[in-house]
Amino acid sequence: MGLHLDPSHYDDMSVLDTELRRRLWATIMELNVQASLDAGMPPIVSIQDFDTEPPSNIDDTDMDDSTQKISPKLHTVVTDTSLQIFLFDCLRPRLNILRMMNGLNPDMSRDKIVALTSEINNHCNNCREFVKKDPQTGSDVFRHNLSDLLIRRFLLSLHRPWACRAHAGPLSYFSRKISYDAAATLLSPTTDDSFAHLLLRGSGIFKNRIIHVSLALASELLIEIQDKGSNPITQQPWDYRSMLVAAVHEARSQSAQRMKFGETNVKLHMKLSIVLTKAEDPTLGQSLQEQMIESARDSLQMSYATIQANIGLPASPLYDVTLNMQDFSPLLNFDDILNAADLALDEATASLSSMY
Repeated sequence: MGLHLDPSHYDDMSVLDTELRRRLWATIMELNVQASLDAGMPPIVSIQDFDTEPPSNIDDTDMDDSTQKISPKLHTVVTDTSLQIFLFDCLRPRLNILRMMNGLNPDMSRDKIVALTSEINNHCNNCREFVKKDPQTGSDVFRHNLSDLLIRRFLLSLHRPWACRAHAGPLSYFSRKISYDAAATLLSPTTDDSFAHLLLRGSGIFKNRIIHVSLALASELLIEIQDKGSNPITQQPWDYRSMLVAAVHEARSQSAQRMKFGETNVKLHMKLSIVLTKAEDPTLGQSLQEQMIESARDSLQMSYATIQANIGLPASPLYDVTLNMQDFSPLLNFDDILNAADLALDEATASLSSMY
């Protein structure tokens, strides 16, 4: 079909066909980068493999079969193609991130990581200003939330190798800050009922979002506990550790809500429960390890009851499990807690393709 070549290379192509081809290519490239991120593979198409221009900033009603000329609106005006244009403009840094992480000879130098992070953050800030300039609110909030998800998730993947390390140098502190900011933003996006519905019921990138956000926040909380010691939370209501605990509570709550809508993976909720137990006040008469095991059992019981209710079965308790430290020792390994490999990540393409 030659969609990777701009329609200007073809003679006598109509305005409608020109715009449709550009929109199709923008969709293909977005699917390309999202699928590559989830698969941990280099992108199939790189920035050097095409010269197709982005779609024009117009609404669907601005053109039909008889259109001879179009007049694109200013970039500050929100149209039906605004989201595609914005994401297309942010292709280059995301493709560079994928190549840097998943290429044969990954070059994860500090300067490149900082430069790509700055570029991605600039795009996110531009999107925020772009939404503010438009007087409408409804669909524009949805567009902003979706673009945030499709772009900021790259920051979580880029910085995770360093954000999970305590005292690993300046890059570690920088990555922890970037990961926390991205995770906090994706955990609590601007209120929009339609987008909230997707986050609780969607698969693909919407399921993967809560997994990666939760692990980023849990990792930062564990590092904070290690840095400050395992003392109870201070009485200051908004100290950093309290903010992290509140964020992990919210992530666990969203995980529980997703189970009510059919999610069957129970490990994320259990892992977050274990982390929260380590962060909160100890119970007299029990060791921390025993409390963490109890927390895991309570989480599994809640998840089991939720799944039973979803399929119409009466609630029944799990079989009693003896508190054997050897049996439960894997639950206390924080490297295992922060491992996403056993959390059934979804591919991005299935859920993303329906957004265009």
